[in-house]
Amino acid sequence: MKLYIFLIIFVLVFSYNSQNKSSDNRISHTNIDLQETLDAERRYVLDTTMVKSIELSNRPENEIVNYHLKVLDWTKPLNWEFYILSNSDTLLHEYSNEANIDAFFHDNLYVRDCEDYIDCKKKWYLNYIFNFDVEKELPGDSRIPLFKNVSRNFAEDNNSAFGNSKDEAIKNYNYFWEYYSDKNMNVIYFNFAPEGRSTPILVFHPGLKKLVPIYKP
Repeated sequence: MKLYIFLIIFVLVFSYNSQNKSSDNRISHTNIDLQETLDAERRYVLDTTMVKSIELSNRPENEIVNYHLKVLDWTKPLNWEFYILSNSDTLLHEYSNEANIDAFFHDNLYVRDCEDYIDCKKKWYLNYIFNFDVEKELPGDSRIPLFKNVSRNFAEDNNSAFGNSKDEAIKNYNYFWEYYSDKNMNVIYFNFAPEGRSTPILVFHPGLKKLVPIYKP
């Protein structure tokens, strides 16, 4: 009988200690996860979003441009994300890790009006990259025939923005130019690097609900 009671007490004590140990482990893991989250939030010296409203689609509501920049360390390549929204449609989405161009910022001629590596990066990523304009082309403007010819080449390319097949792309190309035959065309392009990384001239396609290229300078 005494042996039986001893075994019951032993089992209860062992079970209690095991539960406490398991609880301590859970608390420890929770604390580690929370600390990792706090460290991740603290490590950005800058996490900012710039927003502007532009007219691209001839809809009543303007489009919204968002540029999101995260900086872990100004001495390291940066990460950014850039997108244009029109109602629920995403017209453009670009993102980049700048490792391939970061070294060029040591040359103070790479970015205009800057003094050194950090100054050049700050002027580019906090100012110049987000400076762009929307130009308006009227139906009879002199550049329209040129845009029409060059955009057909874009439509006939493989992986065309106008469609997944050549027939579909040409159909969407024809729809595009019929739509703009009597409407103003809002054209835009972006420089995503100080040199050598500009987009083609882009225009909103009302059927595809996205931006399509019509000319590459």
